[in-house]
Amino acid sequence: MKYKIGDKVKVRTDLIVDGVYGGQSFMPEMKPYAGKIYTISEIHFGNNSYEFEEINWYWTDEMIEGLVETSFTKSDLKTGMVVEYRNGSRRIVFRDYQGTGKDLLIGDSWASLNDYPEDLADDDDGDRDYDIVKVYNAKDFCATLRLLDKKCCDYEVVWERKEIKEVTLEQIAEKFGVDVKNLRIKE
Repeated sequence: MKYKIGDKVKVRTDLIVDGVYGGQSFMPEMKPYAGKIYTISEIHFGNNSYEFEEINWYWTDEMIEGLVETSFTKSDLKTGMVVEYRNGSRRIVFRDYQGTGKDLLIGDSWASLNDYPEDLADDDDGDRDYDIVKVYNAKDFCATLRLLDKKCCDYEVVWERKEIKEVTLEQIAEKFGVDVKNLRIKE
């Protein structure tokens, strides 16, 4: 099985009605779902199939085009998730903390989630140490507390920031041992 629960996947558009894919038939009633994006909610190892949150059909790896890259935003954070900052420290997310309407990040100290933009980057003062770079989901609250102390192994990484590495032509030339004048970048 290629995918896990929570993955967003796209159904292939070239599926043939009544065709068999990975042991499962592609039924006429499934045709409207082709080319659309769904979230995997269940995995059935017995018949190597998936179910999606949004619809009730069995889908196989052969029916799925692939993972869909989705952005993770502040709105996706839920109470009990653990965030990790660029500096390595972690905090637990509390939405609507004690009914105050405030969203907090609590750990060795606290911070207001309300101050973060949707992209979870803390760029108010140019200090990137408190950018949220990873989000975890723990099995239960005890695991959440252990995860906070980096002692837990019962969790899944929900999201990780993909960084774009910026380099200069000089750095590339040095890496390959050539003069910058002899360097040409191909598309």
